[in-house]
Amino acid sequence: MSALKVELSYEKALEKCYNQFLEKTSERVSKNSLSTSCCDLTKCFEEKHGVVISTIHGVKGEEYNTVIAFGLLNGFVPHRNDIKSGDRKNVAYKLLYVLGSRAKENLFLISETGRATKVGPYTPTDELVSVEWEYTKL
Repeated sequence: MSALKVELSYEKALEKCYNQFLEKTSERVSKNSLSTSCCDLTKCFEEKHGVVISTIHGVKGEEYNTVIAFGLLNGFVPHRNDIKSGDRKNVAYKLLYVLGSRAKENLFLISETGRATKVGPYTPTDELVSVEWEYTKL
């Protein structure tokens, strides 16, 4: 904090938060036998390789070279509860934005056919179809 020229004694709330952060970090390091060497800490920030399988909510804030999303069907995106509540467009566009903005190079959005429920087949997410249509018209 001194390197940032912040005098904690003048900022009691910040000092409390800072001390709690250090205490909790120390507890986690001890509890999980974690290394605190500079070499080990820098490994946390190296580019990762491999495949990540996650939900749309789980990738928020991440970036990937390629994103492949499937199951973009009404009832999944947006979820059937959002459709019933009337908040469908807002939720669907937010989820599709999060999903689409994760890709740095390649984005594949898939609304597969053949999935069915007791009341009939699933259909492609309406908001995805409309965005796709607008994009292809450009």
